[in-house]
Amino acid sequence: VFELPPVYALSSAEGFAAGAVKLLSSLGADDLIFGSECGDLSVLNEAADILSLESDGFKAALNRHLKEGMSFPSARDNAFKELVLTKSPSNMDILNEILQKPNNILAIEYLKAIKTLDLPINPYTVKRIGAQYHGETTEPGAYDHSAEMIRNIINSGDIKRIDIKEFDIIGRAISEQGIVEADSLTPLLLYRLLSEGLKDGLEKAAVPEGLSDRIMNNRNYTGSFNEFRALLKTRNITYTAVSRHLLHLILDMNYREEPELNYVRLLGFRRASKKGFGCLKKRSKLAILSNSSDLKVHMDSSLKSHLRIDQTYNILRSPDFRKKTPFPPEISRRIVII
Repeated sequence: VFELPPVYALSSAEGFAAGAVKLLSSLGADDLIFGSECGDLSVLNEAADILSLESDGFKAALNRHLKEGMSFPSARDNAFKELVLTKSPSNMDILNEILQKPNNILAIEYLKAIKTLDLPINPYTVKRIGAQYHGETTEPGAYDHSAEMIRNIINSGDIKRIDIKEFDIIGRAISEQGIVEADSLTPLLLYRLLSEGLKDGLEKAAVPEGLSDRIMNNRNYTGSFNEFRALLKTRNITYTAVSRHLLHLILDMNYREEPELNYVRLLGFRRASKKGFGCLKKRSKLAILSNSSDLKVHMDSSLKSHLRIDQTYNILRSPDFRKKTPFPPEISRRIVII
């Protein structure tokens, strides 16, 4: 298990997928396997081809719908439909459906990244079964809860609702370490809003002009993080996008420059797979960081920012849990071996 650097992990679906695929390719990966509601690689590939082209017609339709006040996802969906009518009318119904599902969207972004970056990676998709992204079913089992529903259950404290033995580990971690929620970010947000460099921070984080203006106009806000992002949301910018841009601002992240990462952090592995590390290290174009010595040798501005963001999580925990279970410095944290 490798860590996706914050600059990618806190990006849009496009940036998330591109960052992940670039790291995997640099590690020497031949194959990429991902889930999707569609489960049909040929259809996903066709959609990726249409969106990868970014034709003048597509761009014009996208901009037209954005000016009409649509959110980016809605504008993209409508522009996509217009293009499908001319490019692949026979698959109109199928292609229209796939952009309505979040795992399909991410799958398409993986395929787009492979195509546009011309990477030698073979894609495969596994059909998602059970509850959808925002749903929950009453039957027990790993596939019957969505990721969002699992997070909601964890936040509610009723972890026993999930009848999967591995969740005992999560339950123990929560009882020992506590949990960080969105409103845990409130003090950092309010402090950032009052800072003299707020305008520069918004520029550095590449916050869109309209949203940047709304943040500047509300810089004396004193409510919670959740209330602030609800205040900022408009018809043409999604709740998720607002959340993402606020995180970029709070964490002082730079989205104006393409990161030059020459490392990847190893988080953990199974003992049985240890014998494969020799091959992995030979194939990888990246330095694989697994201990404090590795981190010190490869310390640069990107890694310093990465570690600072990781350490911020500890600051956001409640004081009781910070005293009860202090986290070791991020640079000395051990990888997990099972």
